[in-house]
Amino acid sequence: ALTAGVRVGSEIGPLRRVICHTPGPELLAVTPTTKEDFLYDDLLDLEEAVREHTRFRALLSRFAEVYEVADLLADV
Repeated sequence: ALTAGVRVGSEIGPLRRVICHTPGPELLAVTPTTKEDFLYDDLLDLEEAVREHTRFRALLSRFAEVYEVADLLADV
């Protein structure tokens, strides 16, 4: 199985719930002149970052409940 041997955990045990933030236009603030200010080594491609995040979130959802920050804030 694809999930055989995969463990998703934290310092205190298996993760049951995870809060994620999908990369958005805030990444456009990271420029060659500001990347060090944001503690980035290199620039990110926003579209690729979103694709990778989507795959990562799909993987996490096999093991834990995944919540999106924007959705949680919309409920406040």
